[in-house]
Amino acid sequence: METATLSLSIVFVIWFCIYILKINSRRHESSSLPPGPYSFPVVGNIFQLGTVFHRSVAELSKIYGPLMTIKLGSQTAVVVSSSDIAKQIHRNDHQFIRRPQVDATRALDHDKFSVIWMPAALGKWRNIRKLCKEQIFSSERLNASQRLRQEKVQQLCDYLQDCCNNEKVVNICEAAFTTSLNLISNTIFSVDFADYDSRSSQELREIVMGVMNSLGTPNISDFLPVLKAIDPLGIRRQSKFYLGKLFQSFDDLITQRLRARRTSLNYSRKDDFLETLLDLTEQNEAEWSYQDIKHLILVSCVYLNFSTEYDSYIPHEGYLTGFVIIHLTESLLVGNTLVPNRLTTFC
Repeated sequence: METATLSLSIVFVIWFCIYILKINSRRHESSSLPPGPYSFPVVGNIFQLGTVFHRSVAELSKIYGPLMTIKLGSQTAVVVSSSDIAKQIHRNDHQFIRRPQVDATRALDHDKFSVIWMPAALGKWRNIRKLCKEQIFSSERLNASQRLRQEKVQQLCDYLQDCCNNEKVVNICEAAFTTSLNLISNTIFSVDFADYDSRSSQELREIVMGVMNSLGTPNISDFLPVLKAIDPLGIRRQSKFYLGKLFQSFDDLITQRLRARRTSLNYSRKDDFLETLLDLTEQNEAEWSYQDIKHLILVSCVYLNFSTEYDSYIPHEGYLTGFVIIHLTESLLVGNTLVPNRLTTFC
């Protein structure tokens, strides 16, 4: 017991000394930062921000100005609340851009391969961004998959009609999830990931939501990086568990496709995203690897399917493509029962 107490005391003293040294080494840097509220040791300004973060920041900006510094634990953040200053930052975004260091993304090196979390200054990030722009989000790609979208929406309508005829209760969340998941899985792999009323659909939904929850849950390690080594809340371990399950499914599909490409004499190329990624990997363009493929597919299947807001689907050109119309129709019909019937029918 005495040995354990002594060990903990030594660890605390070492940690406190390191913290003091870091504070002293950054004093000369703090003089160049914008003004801000006094930050307490270890916790910074976390307790001053309260539960309604944006309102607290707005009140603080009235005192310290439109450009101020706050401390989130040991992390320094500069808050901009002026449109003019924000425009200046956007004009020089390469000097200000920095990815947040989320501890949960370190699971299975997701932070090193994901286009969302890797440093934007890397050339690899630019190559992945270019590929996404040309292969995933291009209007040509979306318009070319119109038949697939119509087919999946029709399957959803048939399922709902069958449930109606049999007076069967419908879980709207499960049905919408299965439709969206199959639409994306066909775009990437040319296969359905789940069926309506199947256990596999529920399991996949649990895995996907597990990934989103683990990556989105507030983690004390993000504010106190010194705690990352021990993962006190177990969030990184949880993220590793769910990511591993998804990557296992991706590995099986990628292995099957590679085997078919290499052994089948009459192989028929698939018009999907995986085929394009495998071509790039074999041509060694942009130093692609199978790890890059899995993490990019994860972004396409999980982040884009469950993190986008409705307004992100409205293009800047001012007109709606077929993909936008279908997505808005499903969103309006499922998410807002007060939308007039004529509007939902028109969409």
